Amino acid sequence: MAKRTMAPAVRVFPAAASSLATIRRFIDEQAAAVGLPPANRQDIALAVTEGCSNAIRHSTTPEVTVSWEAEPGVVVVHVADQGIFRAPAPQPSGIGGF
Repeated sequence: MAKRTMAPAVRVFPAAASSLATIRRFIDEQAAAVGLPPANRQDIALAVTEGCSNAIRHSTTPEVTVSWEAEPGVVVVHVADQGIFRAPAPQPSGIGGF
């Protein structure tokens, strides 16, 4: 895992699908800075992107906060939002929705 300790990094992003590429870049930069190999960087970026995507899709939050902490052998990433969970609309049942 991480080879060096870095000060925690926290960034706030707009809760929009267009922010996901920027979030992935932020995570990849942090992971590269602590010496993680590319495969691990991709795995972490994918997991964080999924968490951010869920916050954007399933809550009413205007922003998503991503924090990164790393020390030798450990990486901790938090994804936080201030939204309220939006359950999917119920699907009609039966033929013609009846």
